[in-house]
Amino acid sequence: MIKNIILSAIYLLLLTSLSIRTNTESCKVNTLYNSWNKATLNSLKSQTDTINNKYLVSVLNSYKGTYEMSQNPDNGQEYNKSYNYKLLQKISEYPEFWCGDFYIIENNSSGEVYQFKSHVLYRKGDDFIVYTFELEYENRTVILKKKKTVKAVQLIDPQKYHTKYGKGNNPKTILISHFNKDKVISSDFYFCFSMNKTSIVYLLE
Repeated sequence: MIKNIILSAIYLLLLTSLSIRTNTESCKVNTLYNSWNKATLNSLKSQTDTINNKYLVSVLNSYKGTYEMSQNPDNGQEYNKSYNYKLLQKISEYPEFWCGDFYIIENNSSGEVYQFKSHVLYRKGDDFIVYTFELEYENRTVILKKKKTVKAVQLIDPQKYHTKYGKGNNPKTILISHFNKDKVISSDFYFCFSMNKTSIVYLLE
């Protein structure tokens, strides 16, 4: 009898501990997700203030609208339906990302089916350890597609990758976001053909 009571108490304690841990992780992801969207929105705003082309401004404003919606808690949008939110949930399973600086590089592709793909990387000695994640459409989950090592022949400096529209080498929009542990340092948005050829992105393909 006493043994059963003790076992039940241990079981309840483990469930409580697991619940607290899950809630803590969820809160961390929520906070990081909001901060990430805010940093990306600031990058978009800074570009629309300097672009004269009406078409580019309209496209960037459409991106701004998406990020502004995600910042509004009353819009009825569920966080867990967002690819970026699912991505943060997935990488929270990898403790190596939360020890220092890491980067998320998104280069999504459009076509018959919009492809969500992200490279998540951190530096280890003279190398970058690169994890490539993609959205699996059948069950709407983010999966690890591959992992590889790339020589760190350059520092990652997103501010220096910007160039005048039409002068860049990227045929699709790209987002480079810098994190330190559970803090967002920066998030730089690059419209198509506005990223110069010095970018680390070209080493990852």
